[in-house]
Amino acid sequence: MKTYDIAVVGSGIGGSLISALNRDKDLILFERDKNLGGCASTFKKFGDLYNAGATTFVGYENNHPIKNIFDKVNFIPDIKKSEIAIRIMQNNKIVDRVKNFDIYLDNLNEIYPHKNNKLFWKTIKSIDEKFWNLKKLHFAKYSLNSYLKTTNSIFELFSVFGFDLLKSADKYIEEVLPNISKEYKAFIDAQLLITLQTTTKDISLLSLALGLSYPFHGVFYVNGGMGTLFDGILKDIDVHNKEEIIKVIKEQDSYRVL
Repeated sequence: MKTYDIAVVGSGIGGSLISALNRDKDLILFERDKNLGGCASTFKKFGDLYNAGATTFVGYENNHPIKNIFDKVNFIPDIKKSEIAIRIMQNNKIVDRVKNFDIYLDNLNEIYPHKNNKLFWKTIKSIDEKFWNLKKLHFAKYSLNSYLKTTNSIFELFSVFGFDLLKSADKYIEEVLPNISKEYKAFIDAQLLITLQTTTKDISLLSLALGLSYPFHGVFYVNGGMGTLFDGILKDIDVHNKEEIIKVIKEQDSYRVL
């Protein structure tokens, strides 16, 4: 029976980055599909390439984990910047989510005017910027040290955001954008369904800010499809695709993968 230091199950963004960061160890990665990348993979049909899920790439900028990790593993993605992150079309109305705040706000005020639009979106952008400047982000629960790091992370979150950390998205919208139209609310939810796969009724103010601020960052298309990111990240990794893991059994000092 072959033994490894690390066995990774799944080649999504989490599994791929963990594998790349530990490429100096004896590591094996299993992916049940023939294409790498999980819900961000790319497949070919009738000679054309299609992204299975995500179609744009964000976070390749300073102070963001993706850029930091890519730099650490010496991977430079083949990407092209998109000037429009998301185009929302509702009832013959179009709003382009662009990185420039003032241009976006002017467009928004033409379509969904509200006296507090600037306050709402400036706060959303500010929360997002503060979050990505945090230094102690950590969540894990598998050892005492992990619990301590997680506790420090929570303290940092509260020191930066205070009790706004506990505020719901719907509560914040009700306070700052009172009496917004159903269409404006649908405009917000449509973006969250893309970035967070949910709507305001199920998330916090912090999640709302992170989900809506996606277009305020650099947004890129990946040449050759999103899957090429994973092909590049994993090029030096022992990858076994089309192999599905059925069970993981914990033994005395190791795990058995079946």
